[in-house]
Amino acid sequence: MSDLSTTYLGLTLRSPLVASAGPHTGNPAMWQRLEDAGAGAIVLPSLFEEEIEHDAFTREQAYDDVADRFGEASSFLPALDLPDVGPNRYLTLVEQARERMTIPVIASLNGTSPGGWVRYAKHIAEAGAHAIELNLYDSIVDPGITAADAERRYAELVEDKAIGDAIYGRIEAEYQRTEDYVCKITGQKRLLDNVPVLQRSIDRRNPYVDPMSYVQLVLLERLRRGDEPHKELLTATLESINGIASGLKNTG
Repeated sequence: MSDLSTTYLGLTLRSPLVASAGPHTGNPAMWQRLEDAGAGAIVLPSLFEEEIEHDAFTREQAYDDVADRFGEASSFLPALDLPDVGPNRYLTLVEQARERMTIPVIASLNGTSPGGWVRYAKHIAEAGAHAIELNLYDSIVDPGITAADAERRYAELVEDKAIGDAIYGRIEAEYQRTEDYVCKITGQKRLLDNVPVLQRSIDRRNPYVDPMSYVQLVLLERLRRGDEPHKELLTATLESINGIASGLKNTG
């Protein structure tokens, strides 16, 4: 049998097949089947910080509302076992997966605040996860928040620049390993060797599109600073967006 072992997130996997987060990986009854089918690791469904915070707020609000209305009668009622709205159920899932599986168990975390990322990540690490998938996203609905503000939120998740550089280096290395493995599996020296027309189109396109991307970054920076003339800068920025989109077409 061919050796399909590889490395991922610093872990040694018996195969490059990773069962991604979903209903199957969150169901203990499916774990052994996934492992028997050849999965090299599993990613558990995500823990969502905003759901935990929302549930906790809703519970406390309902409890306080009743207590405020009937304070004199609250002592007549027995103490209630309020439902657990914290991360304990998820942490238990991580612990069970570690106990029952021989392949790496990767947890998944969707945080919303710098403190939340660190707090919940520590809990998950203590529960025994081999690695943590961090899902960085932010749904911006406030028109007053600029792109710079949104990007700053991501940057503030890792305040130590040395750690940030190390993380970026790992992402870059992981991308290169993925590209190398795709080429190895498909028997190519470069990506798209098997689609030469598309490869040639991209090779010819990039020397023109890349400078426009750089110009766009400069224009955006000047717009955010409030440089003048604003109207001309805005027009140039929009033109750069159109130019890049036209160059990328459906290959971006």
